[in-house]
Amino acid sequence: MFNLAYILGAIRACRYDGFGECRGDSCWARERKGKMASVRRAPKFPGPGPIAATLDVFLRDDGPVRLSRYARTYGPVSSFLVYGQRVFLFDDAGAIEEVLVTKGRSFRKGVGLQRMRILLGDGLLTSEEPLHLERRRLVQPAFHRKRLSSYARTMRRLSRGAMASWNDGETRDLTMDMPPLTLAIASESLFGAAMNDDAALVASAMSELMHLFPGMMGPLQPIRSRLPLPETRRFERMRANLDSAIARLIETRRASADGGADDVFGLLTNARFDDGSQLDAMALRDELLTFILAGHETTSNALAWTLYLLATHPEVQHAVAAEAYAADLDAPDATLDEALPHTRAVVKESMRLFPPAWAIGRMATERVEIGDAVLKRGDTVLLSPYVTQRNPRYFDRPDEFRPERWASAETLPRFAYFPFGGGNRVCIGEPFAWMEAVIVLATLIREWRFAPTPATSNDMLGLLTLRPERGMPLKIAPRR
Repeated sequence: MFNLAYILGAIRACRYDGFGECRGDSCWARERKGKMASVRRAPKFPGPGPIAATLDVFLRDDGPVRLSRYARTYGPVSSFLVYGQRVFLFDDAGAIEEVLVTKGRSFRKGVGLQRMRILLGDGLLTSEEPLHLERRRLVQPAFHRKRLSSYARTMRRLSRGAMASWNDGETRDLTMDMPPLTLAIASESLFGAAMNDDAALVASAMSELMHLFPGMMGPLQPIRSRLPLPETRRFERMRANLDSAIARLIETRRASADGGADDVFGLLTNARFDDGSQLDAMALRDELLTFILAGHETTSNALAWTLYLLATHPEVQHAVAAEAYAADLDAPDATLDEALPHTRAVVKESMRLFPPAWAIGRMATERVEIGDAVLKRGDTVLLSPYVTQRNPRYFDRPDEFRPERWASAETLPRFAYFPFGGGNRVCIGEPFAWMEAVIVLATLIREWRFAPTPATSNDMLGLLTLRPERGMPLKIAPRR
């Protein structure tokens, strides 16, 4: 994947403007002397030169903005090299559907999630077929409509408890407040056991992982992970802490008589395969850790971004609060969609502008055609909800927060909006996440007003998820 000679050759041969965009007809390295000269064919699609693209990744931490710039500069399909790896960025709903659905069998998970296996093992997020399908079928009943209604009660109770220590006029950093809440919701709802003292440990480990993740993407990571470097030791400590937390969660649940057989824990531990076997301890650990990390990180970020948007758009915040006041938040979940349509539209618009899963990577496992692009085995594809959901071809005034756009009956192409992915790898917890975000938001906004502070910023950190770069400090005051 990493070809130093190739990159050095590109520096010599490519006609470029400094370290900017490629200006030549061919931006591929050529051997100047040689009897064994090797010439690579010029790319069919435009994109940044190999030096610019590699330095963008190596030196900058603005992934969402960078990909958006590429898409707006080069069009719906762009192509570039990073560390010698050919990457295609598709900003076209039809092409995205081909990658995720119609030709999804020609792809596997991208490099990022492949590297995450060193933490998550073969959990639902990282496993490939046929293991992925087998595990998905095991836990699917935990997300059926009837089961979701029981989760709604837990979400409301924990949301109210999270506000118990809030005080009038103080500034709360929502990036600190939301993770413990969504972690508690995930652990109690999906596993029937509270994490209690381990909640802070898991939230801290998740934050650590987010900041270690960019280093895991480099071509030398397989070597670096075997060296006694500071980040390697930090990662090992984080993994040990998470393993201990999961072990205690399993012990707590097994000691409880209240756990349901149809939650995620029960479905996994009671599963029997055709040969009579069950999930072993390591497989159970991988799945529980995957649900814990993925189940709370994305929703906590979605809530932080949504409250930021409401704080900076007080008229929308007032409308959401009025809707929450009028609704019976203790009603069965089946009626909440009807009672909170504006709140749901606000969450939907927030995830359009700031999708927690801001980029999806895939790697071609065979030669495959996506539109006019021909991908070879090993080529990487990037699909970015952040980029496509701000595309002016699909959304009027795409950078503006306009929840009312979702009241229109106008139809969008299927993959103009895809914050939860798509195809057979679409997020299994999507219904759970929608319900959680709407219920938590309505519960909080019914009791408290949120306003920006001088430190409030929408600067983004495009790590494994889309996080606020400087936290999300908001001033709060009770509604009277």
